[in-house]
Amino acid sequence: MNTEIVPTTHDVTGCTSVVVRNHRGDITVTHRAATDPGQPDDGLAKVRLLHAGDVDVSGAVVRVDEGVLLVDVPAQDVGPDGRRRGFSLGPLTIGTGSGSSVDVEVEVPGGIPVEASTKFGDITVTGTSADARVRSGAGTVRLDRCLGLTASTGAGDLTVGSCTGGSATTGTGTVTIKSSEGALHLRAGAGNIRVRESSGGEVSASTGAGDIRLGLLSGSCQCKSGAGDITVTVPRGEPVWLDLNAGLGTVRKDVEPVGAPAEGQPHLRVHARSGLGDITVRHP
Repeated sequence: MNTEIVPTTHDVTGCTSVVVRNHRGDITVTHRAATDPGQPDDGLAKVRLLHAGDVDVSGAVVRVDEGVLLVDVPAQDVGPDGRRRGFSLGPLTIGTGSGSSVDVEVEVPGGIPVEASTKFGDITVTGTSADARVRSGAGTVRLDRCLGLTASTGAGDLTVGSCTGGSATTGTGTVTIKSSEGALHLRAGAGNIRVRESSGGEVSASTGAGDIRLGLLSGSCQCKSGAGDITVTVPRGEPVWLDLNAGLGTVRKDVEPVGAPAEGQPHLRVHARSGLGDITVRHP
């Protein structure tokens, strides 16, 4: 068996969006910095498939169709002899696992939309993208900056630098959003949720077991934890409407009173529920 990792490379042009589907393996999408004004961008994209030397990736698809770069890597469960990996038991052939992994690395122009999915592997999107839709069956997900966000992983942490709103879900792991400027829907089956700064929309954050920490600059939030603490920080001098309920915990409201908002005056709204844990609303 040849376990040396070797690359298979492809260069294409005319790319205005990218779709990557990988059965098993990591996906890395890198957005180049924007070109200088007056410098044409021909949509050049570079694709590298990293795999063991005995893995045949001739079945992988790399093509551009009407501006969409498609990279599709199917399951690699066939050996170099053309036979399915596995063992025979009478008339049956039993496959061994889900096949070999192939890591996909794609370099694309900055600011284009991204769609990426893998059943087993990490997904990393660096640079600035337009809308991003990423999904991993099991693996960590990381994005630098995007417009609309749709991200999920069955098991693993999910981290986003900045977005203009969207959704992020993990079955088991921590969801971290550093900055959001729109409506945001976050869910963890078991894990913590962290939002450093949120403005411009409602944040919905729910976890079955874990802590929630949210920096609310404007707008409103709905936070719910079955078992965990909830902490929401709000700016000083802003009216805040509170609806807090800690079933088996303590509610702490450490905010300066500024009175009820005047009619039409912007204000913050905080709804929080915890079955087992404390709820705190305070200033930074």
